[in-house]
Parts: sequence; structure tokens; C-alpha cells
Amino acid sequence: MLKNRHAFSLAFLMGGLPILFVFRDFLPFDKQTFTYAIVFGVLVALPKYKNIINLKVFTNGFNVSIYFLFSMSIIIFLISFIENRFSHQTISIGIIIYLIFSLVTLEKKDYIYFIDYMFFISSFSVIISFIFTPTSIEYWLIRGGRFYVGDTNNPDLISWVSCIVIISAVFYFYKYKRISMFVKLYMLSSIIVAVYLWILSFSKSSILSIVMIILFLALKKRKIFFNWKTTLVLIIIVISFFVYLPDKIDTIINAINSLIGNNTTNMSASIRYENFKKAFELFSITNFFGYGINTFRMDSPILQMSLDLGIIISFFMLYLFFLYPMFNIFYYKIKNLSENELFSILLYLFFLPNLFFHGTPYEWDTWLPVVLFYAINKSQLIFKVGKQ
Repeated sequence: MLKNRHAFSLAFLMGGLPILFVFRDFLPFDKQTFTYAIVFGVLVALPKYKNIINLKVFTNGFNVSIYFLFSMSIIIFLISFIENRFSHQTISIGIIIYLIFSLVTLEKKDYIYFIDYMFFISSFSVIISFIFTPTSIEYWLIRGGRFYVGDTNNPDLISWVSCIVIISAVFYFYKYKRISMFVKLYMLSSIIVAVYLWILSFSKSSILSIVMIILFLALKKRKIFFNWKTTLVLIIIVISFFVYLPDKIDTIINAINSLIGNNTTNMSASIRYENFKKAFELFSITNFFGYGINTFRMDSPILQMSLDLGIIISFFMLYLFFLYPMFNIFYYKIKNLSENELFSILLYLFFLPNLFFHGTPYEWDTWLPVVLFYAINKSQLIFKVGKQ
């Protein structure tokens, strides 16, 4: 029996989806039905129904920003429903509302095993992906050059989960002083596999994510950063990266040049450059209410929101998704962080580049790291009321 179904469900949503995409290829029935059924079951297990019945939400203090985040999600849902009825993005926004409500019903004790589940689920994801998916470089070079699992055609997913393995492994080491030799060997092997799959799938924005995390730990949590366990993981990453250094460095340089318009050798970065250019041409300070949901597809949630929903809603969302969290993380001195609070900050920083470079503002996985940041850190943030 699970020690905590809430923490398990949350960890599975963030790190367990590759497991579904690998195994569903071997099932005799419809893939989508299987995926939706599992995700639905995980979502149902997430809330704390006893607290809902007793109207016990926002425990350990109510942060005003959570209220605004919840309100914004409802407003966007209503706009999407009016314009598109029960479209994919309307359903996705409905899931976002459900996630926010579910997380505010949880108490601090419900996150106790979150890091544990996060490591073991994400590491199992990368190991299963490694075993059941071809991993030779030559195989993926003729299929677009980047590793992905199943039929997703989405290399970013496994790249992100691989990085989550590395982050959660460091925290698992930090949380537990005594770890069995078997677990240590499992952790080491999963880190090596995660680094390899990260290089093979290689999300360029994850480089920025890792830099931000290292910067935060160096400035705010030196005991973790200047620790032999963290150093060991960094050495493994650096050595693995140097094996493929020329190819990956060229990819990064080409992507940067494409983003600023200097060349078109990197297709994804070039497309983003054209999208950004078009967005700034269409952007207007007097565009209060936007052009309508999914009028443009920018592959940049914050830019798409500014065009789709207008300057008013996009300003509040930029504040809630970026300005307010970053102010709390880097300027406001947060004291006595628990492991889960600190871990949620690192997850937020890791997924932050997605706000500018990946997906749409109507996807639940774009919102989840932000919602988790507010839910776990609600008693630490400034502008809060209630029990401290």
C-alpha cells in the first residue's frame, strides 16, 4: 500500500508519463483510452477528500497569489468555453483548475514522500525508456536526431524527466544520511542512464534550466551546492557531456544565433525567432482583450497569451508565473526551507524556460510546476495571510 497517494499521484504526473508511452505500444487495446484511464485515475487520487468535505483548504496560511492564480484559470476556462466549447484546450484548462483546487486541499504532511516518489518514478521512467527504446545515436540521427519514447514524437518529455532524475537524486542523497548499497548502485546507474538520455534527447532550454538551478543553489543553498554528492553528480554530467561536446556545443551556438536571427541552421530555434518576430509585430499595448484563444500558435506561452487574451490577463499571468515567484526566490530571504519546499523551487526553476520557449498557456503541464511552487511554499511567501 502506498505511504501517501497524494505525493505519489503528483510525482507520477510530473515524472511518470514516459512509462505509459512505452508500455502502451505493447497493449492490445486503444492507446489513448489506456493513457486517459491511467491519468484520470491518478488525478482522482490526488485531492484530500476529507479536507474538501470539512472545507479545510489553504492550510498553513492562505496566500493571496493562489487566489489570483485560481481566479485567472477560471476566467481563461470561461473564455475558452465560450469560444471553443469542449475543445482540447478547454478540457486542459479544466484540469488546471482541478489541479489547483486539489493541491490547496493538501497539508504539509501530504508531501513528506514527494521527493522519494519523484526520484523512483522518474528513474523508473528513464530506465524503462532506455530498455524498450532503441538508444543508438545512428538510429536517431535518421529520425530527426533526438530521442523520444513511444509514438509521442516529443523529445522534450524524456529530456525533462531525465533532468528530474538528476535533481531528485541529489535531494534523495541530501534527505537521507544512510542509504543501502543497493539503492546507491540503483541511483548511480539511473543517473548515468538519465544523463545519456538527456544528451540523446537534448532539450536546449534545459541547459538554461540547469544554469538557473546551479545559480540558485550557489547563492542561496551553499551547503547543498558545495557538497561531495552534488559534486559527484555534476562530474558525471560534465564528463558525459564532453563525450558529445563538439556536436552539442554547435547545436547550442546555432540555436542562439537562430533565436537572434543570425542564421537558420537550427530549425526549431529559427521557427521560434519567426514566431517571436511576428508576435512583437502584432503586439499592442491597447490590445486589452486579445484576438481570441489559439488565434496564433507561438510555441511561447507568455507571448501567445499576450496575443490571445490581451494585455490585462497576460500581465497578471506574467506576474503570477514569473515576477512574483522569482522575487521570492532570489530577492526575498526565505528561511528554514523544508526539503519539499526547496525541491519545489528547483522544479519551478527547471520548468521556467517552458514559459518562454515551449507549448501553449492552456496546457496543464505548463501550469503544474507553478501551482506546485505556490501550494508547497504558501507559508513561506510574502503577501500571505493566515496561520504562519
